[in-house]
Amino acid sequence: MYSHRQGRPLVRRRSLLAVAWTLSTYCYKQCIRWQDRYGRYSYAAWIRTVEHGLLKRAQSRAAGAELSVGVVIAGGDVTQAAAEKTLRSLFQQELDWQIVFLLPAFASCRQAGWFQALMGSGRVSVMTVSVDFTADQWPLYAAQLPGDWLVLLEAGTQLAPVWGHLLRGQAAQTPLADVIYWDEDQVGERGQRIRPFFKPDWSPELLYSLNYLRTAAFRKAHLLACPERAASGWTFEAAAAARLVAHLPFVLEHHPRLLPEQSTLELVQHAHGVQAHLERCGYRQVAVGVNENGLLRARWQGDQPLVSIIIPTRNNLDYIRRCLKSLLEKTRYPRLEILLMDDHSSDPGVLAYYQEVLSVHACVHLHHNQEAFNYSRVNNQGARLARGDLLLFLNNDVEILTEDWLDELVRWVQLPGVGMAGARLLYPDGLIQHAGIVIGMTGHANHVFAGDCPPQNELVYSVDWYRNVSAVTGACMLVRRAVFEQLGGFNEALSLVFNDVELGQRLLRAGQRIVYTPEARLIHYEGRSRARYIPPENIRLGAELLAERVASGDPYYSPNLSLAVHWPTFRRASDPQPIKQLKAIVRFKG
Repeated sequence: MYSHRQGRPLVRRRSLLAVAWTLSTYCYKQCIRWQDRYGRYSYAAWIRTVEHGLLKRAQSRAAGAELSVGVVIAGGDVTQAAAEKTLRSLFQQELDWQIVFLLPAFASCRQAGWFQALMGSGRVSVMTVSVDFTADQWPLYAAQLPGDWLVLLEAGTQLAPVWGHLLRGQAAQTPLADVIYWDEDQVGERGQRIRPFFKPDWSPELLYSLNYLRTAAFRKAHLLACPERAASGWTFEAAAAARLVAHLPFVLEHHPRLLPEQSTLELVQHAHGVQAHLERCGYRQVAVGVNENGLLRARWQGDQPLVSIIIPTRNNLDYIRRCLKSLLEKTRYPRLEILLMDDHSSDPGVLAYYQEVLSVHACVHLHHNQEAFNYSRVNNQGARLARGDLLLFLNNDVEILTEDWLDELVRWVQLPGVGMAGARLLYPDGLIQHAGIVIGMTGHANHVFAGDCPPQNELVYSVDWYRNVSAVTGACMLVRRAVFEQLGGFNEALSLVFNDVELGQRLLRAGQRIVYTPEARLIHYEGRSRARYIPPENIRLGAELLAERVASGDPYYSPNLSLAVHWPTFRRASDPQPIKQLKAIVRFKG
């Protein structure tokens, strides 16, 4: 009796704390939403409140040996004002640097007095290049350039004062790195910093959307060893062959014009590079171009292995009928089988529909689950019954929108090193439901861009980029069978939630990558077959399995972005630590 009465105030206090925590979390998210919608927290505010502290701490920790860097400025004529801006920023750096201008013989700046004075300084030289030379061909001249590391800058680019110090520190910290890159922004008309591009850690598939390694340092010895540096697409080859690609998550380059929204010429050049890379990899019917929104889109033909589509389902005739109808009528991919993993359906209409579909479509197979429902176990059973080399785990409450959705997923999952691919899922009203999962977002893991996302116009970030992610939703997840079996399938201790995220973490630890493609599109009606109840044991175990990654941060989501909300926005100094949020979720919901 004593323990019973003693427990009542504790339970009541815990409930009140849970309500207070939920309310404060909601209010904080709404505050950020309001700030973003009405422009009340700008890039300038982030620089004042967050960046200065980040750079100060990074500078105090970074220490490295002397570094010799050859700075390449390539192109046509260079103006005095642009050259002076770049030189002033270089004179502040704590490293040994030397500039080489790669200029055609007819460049008028060669005869200018100020340019001749630069060359007389001993740290600036000029190299004559061919008339049809373009800036992306500078690696051709790597052997003749000074320095152990090479960096390409556009005249007028300004480097942060700590750039050299941090570059030296990163080179010392990661001695195997052959490529080191950093974040960037643009200098506005009044000299103010605008439009930051907060980059993820090394994300190979993001290169299919934009060349974010243009702002990078390349080890000269590595560049000379790269056989394809003379061809279009050398960035891919240099990065793919690198022992390590390292990232400095600081805005260290201030560009005179916006990157990655490059000029048409640069986009076309990068598209040619992507196409050349894919053709060298042996793919057929490669087509890479720039769409009406100024984004790269890549298509190629690889193998077409059998895809086994595994669909757990229970009752809800309207949803399973819509799912199968769109799947069978709209999917263009030629080789697939569909495994319906029925979970104790009792609706006579559903059972009759099963028989109707089975009698018409030989590729559809029905299996009945005889045990209590466990999402992970049902999908593992389906994988064991499947015959395909690729396994597609699909919810029964989705609807196919594009004919080539499966072709798109298959081509990405067949890239070397990619073990899993996910699609863009939309709510029925057109808002995004899934565009990749970020670990640590809102405490555990969440879908970035989901729902009604306020505009954050200053950020360079797009839901339309191909990119690597730490996880994709199990509502539409394509996995290579060999990888799935190597990992042991879904963790059956996670009966309902976190199983897709946890599988993704094991896949990353096994050295594989996960790709999100915006070109595979489906409608997701979000959990119509089962209630939204989340077992507390799933919350506790999921938190335990994700805690290490939550604490260290998601490598594919910049630490300069806030994890307090599910849309890309500036990190605030007041943002709660994700690991503390995770502990609160376990305390109040687990």
